[in-house]
Amino acid sequence: MPILPHTFWQEIVPAGTYETNPEAGFANGYPAQLPDGRQLLLPIRVLPGDGTRAVCSLIVNQASFAVEDELATAMTALLLPYAPDVIIGVPTLGLPLANNVARRLGHSRSVALGTSRKFWYREDLAEPMSSITSPTGGKTL
Repeated sequence: MPILPHTFWQEIVPAGTYETNPEAGFANGYPAQLPDGRQLLLPIRVLPGDGTRAVCSLIVNQASFAVEDELATAMTALLLPYAPDVIIGVPTLGLPLANNVARRLGHSRSVALGTSRKFWYREDLAEPMSSITSPTGGKTL
């Protein structure tokens, strides 16, 4: 099946749609597998630098609502046995899933962490952070 740029994150497909162990390895996309075997195609993005490292990315706020709902359903099923008291969303792309999962678990809200400093944030709860998009740090969570 050809990998087209607009297909990333947009639909969950049946198990076996994409090869999971290609002889030549993965070049453009990686089929992430859900607990029931269905697959979600994620783009492979080469990291800045010497080109020897890459990541698969899932940008939830660019995915279809159907994909977000399916991921939230799977995550809820995995979390249900633990009966979590709170669901915490990590900025920015974790926030939609945190809300969706919290609702499904019967919570009235989720807790959204922030990286954009607000005057009412407590400094004693701040932690330095870095990410692929801000590898040199300089942000706090």
